[in-house]
Amino acid sequence: MISSLLTSLALLTLQAVPAVGPKDGALVIVGGGKVGPEIVARFVELAGGPDAEVVLVPTPNESDTIDAKRVRDSFAKAFGLKHVTVLHTRDKAEADTEGFVAPLKTAKGVWITGGRQWRLVDSYLGTRTQQELEAVLARGGVIGGTSAGATIQGSYLVRGAREGNRIMMAKGYEVGFGYLRGVAVDQHLITRKREEDLVGVIEAHPELLGLGIDESTAVVVRGDRFEVIGQSKVAIYDGKNHGGKRYYFLAPGDRFDLRERRPLGSVAPSAVSPDPDRPRPIAGVDTVFLEDMTWMEVRDALKAGKTTAIVATGGVEQNGPYLVTGKHNLVLKATTDAIARKLGNALVAPIIAFVPEGDIEPPTAHMKYPGTISLTEDTYQRLLVDVCASLRAHGFTNIVLIGDSGGNQAGMKQVARVLNARWTDGKSRVHFIPEYYDHEAVDAWLQTQGINQVPEGIHDDFALTATIMTVDPKAVRADQRIAAGKFRINGVDLAPAEKTVEWGRKIVDFRAGRTVEAIRKSIEGAR
Repeated sequence: MISSLLTSLALLTLQAVPAVGPKDGALVIVGGGKVGPEIVARFVELAGGPDAEVVLVPTPNESDTIDAKRVRDSFAKAFGLKHVTVLHTRDKAEADTEGFVAPLKTAKGVWITGGRQWRLVDSYLGTRTQQELEAVLARGGVIGGTSAGATIQGSYLVRGAREGNRIMMAKGYEVGFGYLRGVAVDQHLITRKREEDLVGVIEAHPELLGLGIDESTAVVVRGDRFEVIGQSKVAIYDGKNHGGKRYYFLAPGDRFDLRERRPLGSVAPSAVSPDPDRPRPIAGVDTVFLEDMTWMEVRDALKAGKTTAIVATGGVEQNGPYLVTGKHNLVLKATTDAIARKLGNALVAPIIAFVPEGDIEPPTAHMKYPGTISLTEDTYQRLLVDVCASLRAHGFTNIVLIGDSGGNQAGMKQVARVLNARWTDGKSRVHFIPEYYDHEAVDAWLQTQGINQVPEGIHDDFALTATIMTVDPKAVRADQRIAAGKFRINGVDLAPAEKTVEWGRKIVDFRAGRTVEAIRKSIEGAR
């Protein structure tokens, strides 16, 4: 009986020791692309927080030279870390010295960048560096990596050939660092259409489990289990047939048992992570503005075909003695609603209220006047990039950029160019529409309608005032101007207010019609 009990305890002990993943510590394995905030936060948390000592390994980089300060500063800023040390050599003998590995002895986290896997093999495999990396895990630390830094974490290395990364199995470069035993890891899976590439590897090595991780997606491994986080999917290659394919997908929130090679289901829904497929319990409302919709209403609108998103930029600036500083944002509230409804398949992202308005210190342009808020051009473009990327992640296929101020145009044009060059998978297209910002056409049309203006030299005109009045007459100080006998602009009488509001609706319809025509032409031209 005692013998039987001891045998049972021994079996339980063996089962408690991870067979595939690390015994201690954690892995954050990213499929390349942008490392989003959820992944960054998880890595930093596992490392012990922003004050943790973290080692950055940029060795896979395809460049022959590494600017250690630049890569360290960039990584530290992106991850919000205070103590980052760069560890890099292409000399295997140096990697095998005590002096070289010293930073690893106190590190709580290690991050391995993307590039070429073979550089990691040639530099570190079988050295003191590899031993000290394993020691980081043994102390309960975390090793994270993206792209090449992901693939190296498996025991079987794919795409290791020096000749090029299209070769899946390369003699002499088939051994990884082995933090996941009996596993081959591929990356950039869906973005680069690599879904079938691991099939041949598993056929040649049926003892292996294959993990294919898409961009901006990670598996967080503790022991023999992992959780999927990020924006896309992870494919499992277990040598079996799954509905005609040799793999199946896990989504963010899904968990997996590496020892038993089976899904464990999703992380239980919570208040901050509800079931994404939960039915909407009530009817929606008639709006095209994302910020006025629930997430369920947005989800269902996308499923119904509303896959065009309008991203509009306004501004907060001086607009003369009568109009509020948020003039452009109010104009866009009217015009974007009309544009989205005319398109029929569009929603409107929250209007970007802050744009470049001049230098902040010393103040130039509109920044010379109180109430103005300005962004640098770099901040403005980065904001646009992240907004567009967020919309793309949710499934919007056409992202339309329009701006209501002259200073907004160049930045939007540049962002559209950059993102279209970056997004080559055909999932989304960005359309910059300069035709929206054509006040000369509006003025010419008004003249045909009998509205002739004489400029007064202030940052205001009839079309702007009339449009804003369709949203909020208080924003043009209608009552105060009437009381002061100044209810006119550029020689055009604004009384009665109801008539001006009616003109505003006509102007909105005119601008929306021209803009919709330009949007449809741009979308058609991109096909």
